[in-house]
Amino acid sequence: MSTLSFKKVATGILSVLVAFTMIGGASVAQAASLTQAQIDSIVGLLESFGADAQTVADVEATLKGEETSGGSTGGSTSGSCDYTFATDLSMGDTGADVMHLQEVLNMNAATQVAASGIGSAGNESSYFGALTKTAVVKFQEYYASEILAPVGLTAGTGYVGASTRAQLNAVCADGTDNGAGDGDQASDTSGLHVAAGNQPSNSLAPASATNIPFTVIELTNNGSSDVTVDSIVVKRTGLASDDAFTKIVVLDEDGLQIGDDDTLDSDHEAVVGDDIEVEEGESVTLTIAATRAAASTANTGDVASFSVIAINTDAAV
Repeated sequence: MSTLSFKKVATGILSVLVAFTMIGGASVAQAASLTQAQIDSIVGLLESFGADAQTVADVEATLKGEETSGGSTGGSTSGSCDYTFATDLSMGDTGADVMHLQEVLNMNAATQVAASGIGSAGNESSYFGALTKTAVVKFQEYYASEILAPVGLTAGTGYVGASTRAQLNAVCADGTDNGAGDGDQASDTSGLHVAAGNQPSNSLAPASATNIPFTVIELTNNGSSDVTVDSIVVKRTGLASDDAFTKIVVLDEDGLQIGDDDTLDSDHEAVVGDDIEVEEGESVTLTIAATRAAASTANTGDVASFSVIAINTDAAV
């Protein structure tokens, strides 16, 4: 999921990155005096704006007064745990629960937080940032029948609630997470498969700009007949206002609008596209895009994102 930020936020992040660049030599000792909470906040900020794992790892090491790795520090994706998850977790949380969460997620290459650097096996952190949320979504969808189906969901949310904690504890009790899992996600290849595509880079969203790309998804038809997607439900998330956008659309691979556009409702949701055909054995790439409202200082500094929360079709998804 891509994030577009407005000018004030981008300027602030640039200032932070410049400050990181200036840390070195004698300044490292001063950086090492930061509390873990302050370091976690800075790391979370970098993750939220799409910094790669190695950059984040090097920044964290610098802030702690340690040497930077300068390369991959990834570890094994197997292991065991002796821990009980008793508290719900979500993005922004910190503490031992988060570190143990990352350890469990890193026990399986399919759900690992990162392949190298901060968050990777052996380099788990105590901050629940964007990388951790993405890994939790993968974990929830990997164990869809145990976590999602009992609560009526078809896609991971990234929120560690009761059903997710139960499965984390089950994995810990089992001592490994390298199998195919008990859920349908890992073994069922029929129906319509939805996956994240190659996401747009984080960028500014100019006023009045049309069809700004936010989120890319890939629909693959693994069934035995053609599939028609009636519509796609998207939700505006992030620190932003709905009135910053006048229109939400879905675009095909050539950048052409498919079906109807929509505006955001009181639940920050929009229903876009119609009659999207996915032929048997074929894949299509779709982009969720939005049109910015006219220039206004009211939304300056907003950071918005769009998530796909439902695919309306008669086929199994």
